[in-house]
Amino acid sequence: MTTLLERPQQQRRDRARPGRAPQVRRAAPPGTLRVAALVVAAILPFGRVFVTGAWFLPLLFAGLLPVALSYLTRRLRVAWWAGIGVLVLAWLWYVAITLLPATLWAGVVPTPATARVTVQAAVIATERIAVLPAPVYPEIPLLLLAISGVWWVASSIDVLALRLDAPGKAIICATTLWVVPLAIVPHGDAPWVLAAPLLLASAAVMLARSERDVVRWGPVITPAGRSLSTKRTPRHQAAAALSICALLAGMIVAGTLPGFGEPPWYELRGRATTTLTDNPIVQLRTNLVASDTGAVLRVRSPEPVYLRSTALDQYSDTETWESSGITPRPLDDGLVPGGRFTNRRKQVRVQVMDLDNAVLVPAPPGAIRFEAPRGVTPRYDQRTSTFTFGDDRLQTDQRYTVVASASQFDPEVAAAVDTPAPPRLTALPEQVPPEVGELAREIVAEADATTPFLQALAIQNELRTWEYSLQPPPGHSGVAMRTFLEQRVGYCEQFAGTMAVMLRTLGIPSRVAVGFTPGTVDPEDPTLWTVSWANAHAWVEVRFGGEWIAFEPTPRSDGNVLVPSVTDITPTSTVQEPTATTPDSQPAAAEDEFDLFDEREALQNRADQVGSESGTVLSTSATEVSRRLSDPTVVSTTALLAAAVLLLLVLLGRRATPAATPAERVLEVRERIGRLGHGLGAPAPSWETDREYLERLAQGSDHGAELASAVTTARYAPTVSDAVAQRAERAGDALAVELLQGRSAWRRALIRTRGDAAAGVRRVRSALRRS
Repeated sequence: MTTLLERPQQQRRDRARPGRAPQVRRAAPPGTLRVAALVVAAILPFGRVFVTGAWFLPLLFAGLLPVALSYLTRRLRVAWWAGIGVLVLAWLWYVAITLLPATLWAGVVPTPATARVTVQAAVIATERIAVLPAPVYPEIPLLLLAISGVWWVASSIDVLALRLDAPGKAIICATTLWVVPLAIVPHGDAPWVLAAPLLLASAAVMLARSERDVVRWGPVITPAGRSLSTKRTPRHQAAAALSICALLAGMIVAGTLPGFGEPPWYELRGRATTTLTDNPIVQLRTNLVASDTGAVLRVRSPEPVYLRSTALDQYSDTETWESSGITPRPLDDGLVPGGRFTNRRKQVRVQVMDLDNAVLVPAPPGAIRFEAPRGVTPRYDQRTSTFTFGDDRLQTDQRYTVVASASQFDPEVAAAVDTPAPPRLTALPEQVPPEVGELAREIVAEADATTPFLQALAIQNELRTWEYSLQPPPGHSGVAMRTFLEQRVGYCEQFAGTMAVMLRTLGIPSRVAVGFTPGTVDPEDPTLWTVSWANAHAWVEVRFGGEWIAFEPTPRSDGNVLVPSVTDITPTSTVQEPTATTPDSQPAAAEDEFDLFDEREALQNRADQVGSESGTVLSTSATEVSRRLSDPTVVSTTALLAAAVLLLLVLLGRRATPAATPAERVLEVRERIGRLGHGLGAPAPSWETDREYLERLAQGSDHGAELASAVTTARYAPTVSDAVAQRAERAGDALAVELLQGRSAWRRALIRTRGDAAAGVRRVRSALRRS
């Protein structure tokens, strides 16, 4: 009788044939935990891309939430297309709740404004990644791009590893996400620090594949009758040991491989003979309002000098000041090509305090000789007057000396000189706002300036009457420039970028120089100057007779600038204003949180496409996002909601209809033991009969066989006696005691809670299927 009631063997094999892993295994928590670990390991390198740690929580939740949602949809046996819909809706809601809360109705429900602002932020983000040098501050548009990428890559990893049973492809997907930040910022922590977690998680995912290969064909029974389908076999243990050994060997041996740690054959950033892609001007306002005002350079000079890092000589079609290319060449015995030797020379000694890994070397204008630190080969690009250390970067406590020659260009002679301008130094894109040229012509007309030199002075002096502030809408693109001309409030990036464009509309060759102002002089030593990030600055250089002359249009509030005049084209003293507030001490600026519209306007602001509403919405800072996610109120509310859902599932799982017949009493015992087995991590597979499952769970105990016999009778016999029900209840109670024996009280409670919650999930799933 029992044999006839067992499921046919061929049917069991068909249900568990190769290529079709049981659904319950796909949704097993251990597999989901392995995938979650793989996703977390893949997002760790993003610490190189972003400056602060505010990126971590948003990206962590963006990686774990889709994995958790995919697990729930598989447990509820939701169709694949419905699961994708759930992920899309959850992604939109997560982006809105974390990055764009002001667009939500009642703080929870997304609105059409949410979709509109999301699209606008995505457009801005795709434009910014083309020009922002990493590492960058985690602004809202960039976080939106990172969160979206992590969300969908994590979803793909989960689908490949658990639904399509392709762990190798899932690991390739995770590796791609892991490599992208390392390719953007190749310099950083030791490689093994980021590689080890990824390799360990990958090994865990691959080992899970071998376990699923075993259970495809049903439980594996040893000669002693013990099931190994849910147990660790010696093969698993050996594979885990081999994985750890391979990881350790790779970490130790990798350093001995040819080429490890050597410079790449070709590099787009920082090479001595290739174009530098960093745009220093995008860092200006960040440095100006930086809370860290410690010294970055210490300078010994007989007079205050600007330290220029490079020059931006191209106003591109994207309305951005950028470098047309830097190709530094080795100096011949330290002599700077193109240097003009005059009677006014000064020796400037520079000590690096906190400017590690910088590519561009700050140096005073007019350099004629450069003495680099020992063991370093200095290089120089004559077109942009830029120094580098070749393949080396600036390091703390490095010292170098520059001999600079001050220009002796006679202002009266300069006023009469009108040399033809090279086309590339006066080129402007067609989309430059016409207001810029109109205002430039108006200024020079009012000043009656008829020569290029006088016109440059007139525009400089006019701009210096405007207001200096670190809180206007930053940037120097066309839209930001138009706003700057209307409000006449800005900081150095806008003053310098606008003046250079004005001069080019008049046909005067000009460019934007980026570097540092003289800094703070030591009260006891007038030749010692301390330069901090608050001294980050941009000014204008104008070409007269083959020589570049600096102009200063920015009315900095600290007066730490050198302003040329008709009588003194190379001033030797700064414009000091003792009562002024220095940029780094402005309260409002110090509290500013690097919002979306910070100095990195740099390229396509597209402010004309972003209304005032979205501009306010997108001003949320990444620090605020991280603070919101880690806020005790939010965390406690989420925990309470999760606890409430868990309690509801447990109550649903424990709720049982009063058994009216002996057969129902037997099946209730079977359900109770099934919940207990699920809590122990041994759920009943779809291909096993009640007898197979209970005997496997009992591991040879007579109580399992006794209960299995009673359950078979209750399912198929026409009538069931009270004696059979009583025997099943006694066997069930004894089997439950045996399964929980030797476990602590909290472990027993956890097992029962997990089993009851799983039963509640099954009931919810059944109710959804019926509806």
